Amino acid sequence: MPIYSHSRLGCYENCPRQYKFRYVEKIKPEEEMETIEAFLGCRVHEALEHLYKYAGMQIALPLEDVLAFYDAKWEGCWSDAVEVVNKEFSAKDYYRVGKKCVSDYYKRYYPFNERTLGLERLITIDLDSSGKYVMRGYIDRLAEREDGRYEIHDYKTSAFLPETDHFDADRQLALYQIGVEKNFRDAKSVELVWHYLRHDKEIRSKRTKEQIDELKKETISLIDNIEKATALDNFPAKESALCNWCEYQEFCPKRRHLTQTQQMTLHEFSNDDGVRLVEKYAQAKSKEKELEEQIEALKSAIVEFAHAKGLDAIYGKDRKVTVSERTGVIFPAAGEEKREALEKILKCSGKWDEISSLDTRALSKIILEKAPTDWDEKLLGEITKFAEKEKRYDVRLGKVKREEE
Repeated sequence: MPIYSHSRLGCYENCPRQYKFRYVEKIKPEEEMETIEAFLGCRVHEALEHLYKYAGMQIALPLEDVLAFYDAKWEGCWSDAVEVVNKEFSAKDYYRVGKKCVSDYYKRYYPFNERTLGLERLITIDLDSSGKYVMRGYIDRLAEREDGRYEIHDYKTSAFLPETDHFDADRQLALYQIGVEKNFRDAKSVELVWHYLRHDKEIRSKRTKEQIDELKKETISLIDNIEKATALDNFPAKESALCNWCEYQEFCPKRRHLTQTQQMTLHEFSNDDGVRLVEKYAQAKSKEKELEEQIEALKSAIVEFAHAKGLDAIYGKDRKVTVSERTGVIFPAAGEEKREALEKILKCSGKWDEISSLDTRALSKIILEKAPTDWDEKLLGEITKFAEKEKRYDVRLGKVKREEE
């Protein structure tokens, strides 16, 4: 079994097919794409690492020196291969953002006199005692306070600042805590610290032993799922907004045709078999929608006519339409407050599994038929409060056999 990392697990969760390209097939794109966001993050991390290397020697570098180091790294590492995906901004805009991140951090934490135990420190994480589930990671900065409290620091240059709940559920730093507690047994407690540098924000979180134990179970389960996927070669592509930053688009079944068409001339694009098929299908679907609307309007007219005349069947020249009435049940939609209350009742009753995670069709059948079922009347009464009955009509077209005159 390979040694996993948080980023490796995250890759699988974001897109199993990308995981296959990167870790199973180990495909090396002809041009490995580095986004400006990643480039910015690396330069800021390097500047802060440089700052703390000197702080470890009891030297508080002047801000000008730290910024000069940032400038030198930006210029020395820059290449035209760095891609600016968001065309609203230029590379210079990102450069200025990085410089401000370094400046704000410096001003907030000067003179950097807390004890730093490691920068970009490799940490090994054992998820169980078997030695089978092992992970590795790199801590941006590991620090120790005078009271024996350890801190795991992580630097973020993201423009997006998550809400507090995100940090209380974050996996990466909590995994690092497992490694720190094993390797530094004098740690009285461990605190997780995120620095969102663009916002000049510090966010802190702690994990209980129970939360750490649950994290171990969840992570082992995820690793088992990845191992099963590997054995079965089952890595479906999962499309999301992250696809725009993926370096495997030219290999991906969901994005390959897009990347191919983007490189075509207008004439090639217009004559591409795939493009033409999509256009024809779209035209056919638009006509289908018009026909569906006409059919639904005719159904309503037929039901109204049959109801007014007291008929169950209406005859044409050689076809007939039968109309039958039935009662249906509507339950609150997913996400609604009433839906959550209904689910709570079902879970507490022990009947949740019987209706397949709130299969409303199965639940409707129980409410309408009531038998055979071992659901007691009190429970049925509570659930019925959430149900709205509606009349539904089935309209079926059939052939008419007429006697010969």
